[in-house]
Amino acid sequence: MIGKRWTFIDWDAAAPSTRLWDLAYAAQAFTLSNTQQAPTEAAQNLAAFVDGYAADPGLRAGLPAAMHRRAAAMYDLLRSSHGTGQEPWGTMYANGHGDHWRAATQYARQHQRIWVEALLLSTR
Repeated sequence: MIGKRWTFIDWDAAAPSTRLWDLAYAAQAFTLSNTQQAPTEAAQNLAAFVDGYAADPGLRAGLPAAMHRRAAAMYDLLRSSHGTGQEPWGTMYANGHGDHWRAATQYARQHQRIWVEALLLSTR
């Protein structure tokens, strides 16, 4: 840490992607991971995270739907890997990660309107 800012670098799935897809995964993981958290509180955390990233209006507009798609993609990877025996994803699915990402997918989808409102308000 330098000063009051934190920087996170996650290399475990490094591959060509888009800024939106990468931001969706980071935002979902850091701010919407607790599906028991009140959606309005999670929305405040999401807005602060995205403000810290200095996301432009285009990223903000597309982020809520992308977070849902990204969470669903992670769940699908875990579920299908469990079915085919691909590791480490198959074991992770069986050890609770599948349940977590299924709930995260539903949470991200269910509250998209709240995420959109929070992201639009935080730009003002």
